[in-house]
Amino acid sequence: TIPVRNFGGYNNINYFMEGVCTVNSGTTITIPAGIVFKSNYASGFNVNGRLNIEGTTLNPVVFTNDKDDNYGNPADMNQNGTATLPPSGIWNGWAGNWITFNDVSNDSSIVKNTVFKYGDIGVSALSASPTVDSVRFENLYYGVDMNGVSAPKIDHCIFHNLLYYPMQISLVSYPASSANNLISGSTYKVVKVRDETLTQDVTLPKRSFGGISNISYLFGNYTIGTGAVLNINPGVVCKFNGGGITVNKGMIADGGFSADSNIVFTDYRDDFYGGDANADSSASIPAMASWNGITFNDQSLDPLCHLKHCFIKYSYYGIYTTSASPQVTYSTITNNYYGVYATAASNPVFNYCDFNDNYYWSINNVDKSFVIDATNCWWGSNLGPIQTNSSGNGTSVQELITTAVNYQPFKTTGSGNPLMGDVSLNGSVQAYDASLVLQSAVSLISLNPTQLQVADVSAAAGVTAYDASLILQYVIGLIQSFPAEMTKSPLAAASSAQLTVGGASAGYNQDVMIPLQLTNVSGMYSTDIKIKYDPAYLQFTSVSNFITGMNHLYSIDSINGILSIAMAGTDPINSDLILAQLNFHTISQSTHPITTMLTVVKFLSNENDMTLAAISGSITITDNSTNIPTIAANGAGGVFLVYPNPSTSDAVISYELYADHQMVNIEVYNMIGQKIASLVNETKGAGKYSVSVSNQGKPLSYGSYLIRFTIGGLSQSQIFQVVR
Repeated sequence: TIPVRNFGGYNNINYFMEGVCTVNSGTTITIPAGIVFKSNYASGFNVNGRLNIEGTTLNPVVFTNDKDDNYGNPADMNQNGTATLPPSGIWNGWAGNWITFNDVSNDSSIVKNTVFKYGDIGVSALSASPTVDSVRFENLYYGVDMNGVSAPKIDHCIFHNLLYYPMQISLVSYPASSANNLISGSTYKVVKVRDETLTQDVTLPKRSFGGISNISYLFGNYTIGTGAVLNINPGVVCKFNGGGITVNKGMIADGGFSADSNIVFTDYRDDFYGGDANADSSASIPAMASWNGITFNDQSLDPLCHLKHCFIKYSYYGIYTTSASPQVTYSTITNNYYGVYATAASNPVFNYCDFNDNYYWSINNVDKSFVIDATNCWWGSNLGPIQTNSSGNGTSVQELITTAVNYQPFKTTGSGNPLMGDVSLNGSVQAYDASLVLQSAVSLISLNPTQLQVADVSAAAGVTAYDASLILQYVIGLIQSFPAEMTKSPLAAASSAQLTVGGASAGYNQDVMIPLQLTNVSGMYSTDIKIKYDPAYLQFTSVSNFITGMNHLYSIDSINGILSIAMAGTDPINSDLILAQLNFHTISQSTHPITTMLTVVKFLSNENDMTLAAISGSITITDNSTNIPTIAANGAGGVFLVYPNPSTSDAVISYELYADHQMVNIEVYNMIGQKIASLVNETKGAGKYSVSVSNQGKPLSYGSYLIRFTIGGLSQSQIFQVVR
């Protein structure tokens, strides 16, 4: 046990490490809480035995630079005030590892409540599996490095302001547990895959780490050896900072059609997939030819080399083959210098793929040993590719291919494997895509299954106006990715709001204006509204006075009395206001006032369903005519009224018949068409009658109802509302 030393008037005086301390096999070194180690060169512990670091939350063990005056006793160890400061971010010059666990070390070692600052690596595991718990890694190159077959437990750790990534792994190593970790500050939001040659079969799964769902893998130069197959699971995002993947036996990347199951190979600066990997917001943008691409060598086994539902972007060679013939289906190869570069006796297959915005050739069959099958593909337009022997630059209109490529038939109805948000299927995300979403939200158009899949960019609540808002925000650069690509990230912002439909009174054959009031509103980028009205009493004319700054559409089902409204913008609504104005014309008359409801049947604030909190409105049609509406039947007929309406419970139906021997039927229905009660069903003579509105003698419960009055097979209806 390393003791807490008191010396020269300093309690728990710092330890200064001039070199690496080795923990021998068979030896246990324990470091108690509160000890502070400082060094010029991160000269830490090389562990061949067992190391237990036993810090506490309030009294951690600290490893830091000798110029770091924030820790230790004395804090200013070199006694020069602020004359020297620790390096900005990382060491200048050589930097070592603070703790290295070698393959012979005891896997029961534990590093708990510890701070590592200003070095190369905080904890390195070389085929070792210690426990790392509640550790803060800060101002290092990266936090944890795993080489060989390592499976440490890494829980409750913070990776803050690292120059690069929280951890580097071999594909045969990964933490045995990784609960409640946090990546923050400038730390790359990726898991770095070390440069290595894979020598055994491995499956690369989707993983969550550091509070990031489906975190990206960052590759450099990675080689799949002649004895190994790499299987990549659906939804995995592979990013590259230079380098690429070389396949000498097999790589199987079979993704799915939905955004959370596409497999992606792209530049590390591509924030569209997997989010802001390099933690610089929008300061850097992806660049064509920023990585080498995927190379299939002649040693690779063709049946073990296939890609499906993959995106390959921003590489020099999207796919490079040397006497190799991988099969690629339902994939998108875009924004590369070359889409495909096939050399020697290569005969790859590309079916149902999209080629778009590749700079040079989309497919370059260099030696033309075989005719490459590239049928049923989309080539950046519906006109097919441009086939040529000459050099030139491809465009987003039609992609260049060499001869010896069979491209017929080709797809003529737009992209088959579109980007999320590309509702028009033209290969890019534009404001027009938001317009299509709004039109779909109010049923003005119908989207096909492919369009529906990429229109729901929020990955929640189906296709709504909020999806249109997110597309608009992406187009103008307010966001760099969609929640669907981030596996339902917090971009799908919550919003609270209450919708109140106003009320008004009007006479027969008059126009009436009803406001839509928003209150308690915050962070609302979009809304979807459906309002039901009774077409027997009201004729819809228009929606007017929409608020400025939002795109809007509406549609009307005049037969069933359904008004649909969709609105979306790039700036949120954060204050109470009048959203729009509904305009109706009254088309019913009566000897008594008639109240007809404007019922909110759908109200989404962003994609939060606030329908139950919405307040419906009403229009009362007053008597301004001496004409009494009648039901005429061979000279006979009658009229009926419900009064009061609305009522708390004790309404009465008054009706008058104009002739004898008339069959009268009065029934009560709920608003979805189910019969609640039959109040009258008999033959009556001329005269005035009344009957209480009830359900088998019991008051009707709170809500809206339809009362139907029938004489001789001819009917008249009235909406009746029971209020509290």
